[in-house]
Amino acid sequence: MQETLVTSGTMTNRLDHLEELKFITRQPDPDDGRGSLVTLTASGMRAVDKALEGLLEHERELLKGLTREERSALANLLSTLAAHLEEN
Repeated sequence: MQETLVTSGTMTNRLDHLEELKFITRQPDPDDGRGSLVTLTASGMRAVDKALEGLLEHERELLKGLTREERSALANLLSTLAAHLEEN
């Protein structure tokens, strides 16, 4: 749960909701009786694709005022920041 920054209870609630929407299926983990294996359904994949489409469009709008060089510099800075965050 550390990677998701939520508690196990919060994750369970989120997975319950996604399962109700038929975006995922859950099966018991054969290697760990306490866990579940979560699989994205076709409907879930379509929802992810739609969400990513919107996200990419929003990103294009945010970046359209930057030059190619500015976008490259921003990408480099964000990569450096992400690397520092991973180390800590």
